[in-house]
Amino acid sequence: MSDVQAIAPGAVRSAIEQVFQTMYFSEAAYLGRAELGGAAFGTSVGFSGDVSGEFRVTVSESLASGMAADFLALEPGETSPEQVEAIVKEFANVACGATLGAWRPGGNFHCSVPGPLERDSDAGEFPYCFSVSGNGADLAIDIRIQ
Repeated sequence: MSDVQAIAPGAVRSAIEQVFQTMYFSEAAYLGRAELGGAAFGTSVGFSGDVSGEFRVTVSESLASGMAADFLALEPGETSPEQVEAIVKEFANVACGATLGAWRPGGNFHCSVPGPLERDSDAGEFPYCFSVSGNGADLAIDIRIQ
Protein backbone atom coordinates (compact mmCIF):
# COMPACT_ATOMS: atom_id res chain seq x y z
CA MET A 1 0.00 0.00 0.00
CA SER A 2 1.38 3.39 -0.95
CA ASP A 3 1.95 5.87 1.88
CA VAL A 4 0.45 8.59 -0.31
CA GLN A 5 -2.84 6.72 -0.61
CA ALA A 6 -2.95 5.02 2.80
CA ILE A 7 -6.35 5.19 4.40
CA ALA A 8 -6.17 6.96 7.74
CA PRO A 9 -7.06 4.76 10.71
CA GLY A 10 -9.69 7.30 11.79
CA ALA A 11 -11.67 6.77 8.56
CA VAL A 12 -11.59 2.99 8.95
CA ARG A 13 -12.41 3.19 12.65
CA SER A 14 -15.43 5.47 12.25
CA ALA A 15 -16.82 3.46 9.33
CA ILE A 16 -16.52 0.06 11.04
CA GLU A 17 -17.89 1.37 14.34
CA GLN A 18 -20.90 2.83 12.50
CA VAL A 19 -21.54 -0.39 10.56
CA PHE A 20 -21.48 -2.48 13.76
CA GLN A 21 -23.76 -0.10 15.60
CA THR A 22 -26.22 0.00 12.70
CA MET A 23 -26.24 -3.62 11.54
CA TYR A 24 -25.55 -5.53 14.78
CA PHE A 25 -26.38 -3.07 17.59
CA SER A 26 -22.96 -3.72 19.09
CA GLU A 27 -19.66 -1.96 19.61
CA ALA A 28 -16.43 -2.59 17.72
CA ALA A 29 -13.43 -1.35 19.73
CA TYR A 30 -10.55 -0.23 17.51
CA LEU A 31 -7.23 -1.89 18.40
CA GLY A 32 -5.02 -0.64 15.56
CA ARG A 33 -2.44 -3.03 14.13
CA ALA A 34 -2.86 -6.42 15.74
CA GLU A 35 -2.74 -10.13 15.14
CA LEU A 36 -5.88 -12.13 14.59
CA GLY A 37 -5.22 -15.58 15.99
CA GLY A 38 -7.20 -18.76 15.64
CA ALA A 39 -9.61 -20.01 13.03
CA ALA A 40 -11.12 -17.29 10.88
CA PHE A 41 -13.02 -16.63 7.67
CA GLY A 42 -11.91 -14.11 5.07
CA THR A 43 -13.43 -12.47 2.02
CA SER A 44 -12.58 -9.52 -0.17
CA VAL A 45 -14.36 -6.83 -2.13
CA GLY A 46 -12.67 -5.21 -5.10
CA PHE A 47 -13.32 -1.54 -5.77
CA SER A 48 -12.65 0.83 -8.62
CA GLY A 49 -13.39 4.43 -9.48
CA ASP A 50 -11.44 7.40 -8.12
CA VAL A 51 -9.02 4.82 -6.69
CA SER A 52 -8.89 1.06 -7.25
CA GLY A 53 -8.01 -1.67 -4.82
CA GLU A 54 -9.15 -4.51 -2.62
CA PHE A 55 -10.91 -4.40 0.76
CA ARG A 56 -10.14 -7.58 2.72
CA VAL A 57 -12.07 -8.67 5.80
CA THR A 58 -11.09 -11.48 8.16
CA VAL A 59 -13.45 -12.46 10.97
CA SER A 60 -12.97 -15.05 13.71
CA GLU A 61 -15.27 -18.05 13.38
CA SER A 62 -17.02 -17.22 16.64
CA LEU A 63 -17.63 -13.60 15.66
CA ALA A 64 -18.89 -14.66 12.20
CA SER A 65 -21.42 -17.01 13.79
CA GLY A 66 -22.47 -14.32 16.27
CA MET A 67 -22.86 -11.71 13.52
CA ALA A 68 -25.12 -14.06 11.55
CA ALA A 69 -27.22 -14.91 14.60
CA ASP A 70 -27.60 -11.24 15.57
CA PHE A 71 -28.43 -10.08 12.06
CA LEU A 72 -30.97 -12.87 11.49
CA ALA A 73 -32.44 -12.65 15.02
CA LEU A 74 -31.55 -16.28 15.74
CA GLU A 75 -30.00 -17.94 18.74
CA PRO A 76 -26.26 -18.65 18.58
CA GLY A 77 -25.74 -22.03 16.94
CA GLU A 78 -28.97 -21.86 14.91
CA THR A 79 -27.32 -20.42 11.81
CA SER A 80 -26.27 -22.49 8.83
CA PRO A 81 -22.85 -22.21 7.19
CA GLU A 82 -24.57 -20.61 4.19
CA GLN A 83 -26.15 -17.94 6.40
CA VAL A 84 -22.82 -17.20 8.08
CA GLU A 85 -21.17 -16.84 4.67
CA ALA A 86 -23.90 -14.52 3.39
CA ILE A 87 -23.71 -12.27 6.46
CA VAL A 88 -19.91 -11.99 6.41
CA LYS A 89 -20.05 -11.10 2.70
CA GLU A 90 -22.78 -8.53 3.33
CA PHE A 91 -20.72 -7.02 6.14
CA ALA A 92 -17.67 -6.83 3.85
CA ASN A 93 -19.68 -5.09 1.15
CA VAL A 94 -21.24 -2.54 3.53
CA ALA A 95 -17.95 -1.98 5.39
CA CYS A 96 -16.10 -1.40 2.11
CA GLY A 97 -18.60 1.24 0.97
CA ALA A 98 -18.69 2.92 4.38
CA THR A 99 -14.90 3.03 4.64
CA LEU A 100 -14.40 4.42 1.14
CA GLY A 101 -17.10 7.03 1.85
CA ALA A 102 -15.44 8.05 5.11
CA TRP A 103 -12.04 8.23 3.40
CA ARG A 104 -13.16 10.10 0.30
CA PRO A 105 -16.53 11.79 0.87
CA GLY A 106 -18.16 12.42 -2.48
CA GLY A 107 -15.80 9.97 -4.17
CA ASN A 108 -16.98 7.83 -7.04
CA PHE A 109 -16.48 4.12 -6.31
CA HIS A 110 -17.88 0.86 -7.60
CA CYS A 111 -17.63 -2.23 -5.41
CA SER A 112 -17.53 -5.77 -6.77
CA VAL A 113 -19.47 -8.71 -5.41
CA PRO A 114 -17.59 -10.10 -2.37
CA GLY A 115 -15.38 -13.07 -3.14
CA PRO A 116 -15.96 -16.54 -1.74
CA LEU A 117 -15.62 -16.97 1.99
CA GLU A 118 -12.36 -18.76 2.72
CA ARG A 119 -11.19 -20.41 5.91
CA ASP A 120 -7.95 -18.91 7.18
CA SER A 121 -6.35 -20.76 10.07
CA ASP A 122 -3.28 -18.50 10.23
CA ALA A 123 -4.66 -15.04 9.67
CA GLY A 124 -1.62 -13.15 11.00
CA GLU A 125 -1.23 -9.40 11.54
CA PHE A 126 -3.49 -6.75 10.01
CA PRO A 127 -3.29 -2.94 9.94
CA TYR A 128 -6.85 -2.30 11.17
CA CYS A 129 -8.16 -4.60 13.91
CA PHE A 130 -11.21 -4.47 16.14
CA SER A 131 -12.51 -6.32 19.16
CA VAL A 132 -16.23 -6.97 19.13
CA SER A 133 -16.30 -9.76 21.71
CA GLY A 134 -14.03 -7.93 24.17
CA ASN A 135 -11.53 -10.80 24.04
CA GLY A 136 -8.87 -9.38 21.73
CA ALA A 137 -8.88 -8.93 17.98
CA ASP A 138 -11.67 -10.84 16.24
CA LEU A 139 -12.19 -8.62 13.17
CA ALA A 140 -9.42 -7.50 10.83
CA ILE A 141 -9.40 -5.21 7.80
CA ASP A 142 -6.69 -4.83 5.18
CA ILE A 143 -7.09 -2.34 2.33
CA ARG A 144 -4.82 -2.60 -0.66
CA ILE A 145 -4.69 0.39 -2.97
CA GLN A 146 -3.48 -0.25 -6.51
